[in-house]
Amino acid sequence: MNTELLDAVENIDKAVELLRSGQIVALHTDTVYGLAAVYNNDEAVKNLYQVKNRPFNKPFSMLVSDIEMAEKVADVNAKAKRLFAKYKGNITLVMNKKDNVSDIVTANLKTVGIRIPNDSIVNEIITKLGEPIVASSANLSGEIPPTTAQKVLETLNGRIPLVLDHGKSTEGVPSTIVDITSMVPRILREGPAPIAQVLRDLNTF
Repeated sequence: MNTELLDAVENIDKAVELLRSGQIVALHTDTVYGLAAVYNNDEAVKNLYQVKNRPFNKPFSMLVSDIEMAEKVADVNAKAKRLFAKYKGNITLVMNKKDNVSDIVTANLKTVGIRIPNDSIVNEIITKLGEPIVASSANLSGEIPPTTAQKVLETLNGRIPLVLDHGKSTEGVPSTIVDITSMVPRILREGPAPIAQVLRDLNTF
């Protein structure tokens, strides 16, 4: 497979076309560069596991363009809506999934991590696609997530058809992950959204 490295702004439609056809695309996000596949294509999601050399028992999260799209795939409560609004792009919320989310995406869990990107390119891709995307950092499993398109190309050349270049990622670390499925929220990963403030917000929202 020939992997193209192309400008993100000029190739949004190409990325959408590839995703719709079941391909994997690497793109710039708010945190690090990520890999994306359309969520409702099991073969594409399986391919995403294989591209990353990721164990099939480790679930993927999903990116959606807005609250309305999030509500199609997860049980979104009022606290989740407020957290998404405050920490857009920097927080992934684990919520109970809807039946239309395949167990392949969630590694047979009944929950799914959802993030609403603040990155304009990613949001436009998801909006044009009209579906959530399954997403994971654009590195081989266990390696450091990349912050540049060139690093993605060096690592995954020949494994995916397209890397969209939109400059260096600003955060450089993956999103904060918070499980809000129970009365007591659980921090699953520390990231750019400060944990102490997130917990205070959860108590006051």
